[in-house]
Amino acid sequence: MKTARKVLYAVDQYAELFLMSAAALVLVSSVILQVVTRLAVIPFSWTEEVARYAFVWIAFLGTSFGIANSSHIRLDMILNMLSPRLRIVVDIFQCIVMIGLWGLILYVCFDFIEFSRVNKAPALNVTILVRNLSAPVGGTLCLCRLVQAAVKDVMALVRPDKMKKERA
Repeated sequence: MKTARKVLYAVDQYAELFLMSAAALVLVSSVILQVVTRLAVIPFSWTEEVARYAFVWIAFLGTSFGIANSSHIRLDMILNMLSPRLRIVVDIFQCIVMIGLWGLILYVCFDFIEFSRVNKAPALNVTILVRNLSAPVGGTLCLCRLVQAAVKDVMALVRPDKMKKERA
């Protein structure tokens, strides 16, 4: 039981970071390979697509990572003028709006995925589903992170004594 809990904790804390790091490694490696092969006058045509696909994956995974760490841009100056309890209510409202937005994005993504199964990338000759799956995977991670944040904020409203200990 403790091992499963440790594994779940590690996945919760480091999943996006690990995937973004792997995608960044692929991105940087393919760009370096592209530069070197262009200088050697034997350029590979697929390195640009690999870099683009990795960048798209980093963007969607980074969004989820930002939600998990509360590191997205927001109006802290206005929030700091509110009482702590009202600030939590605003955070819950923000989570609800974002859950609705990501739900809409996922709905559109799944329709878009249907069309991308048959199309192939010109240089890689793989289905563009590899690139287009980044949106539903990242969106699902965003939804999970938003639900986590909303539950945490609701618990802070219900049990403010525990909230003070966690935020201190």
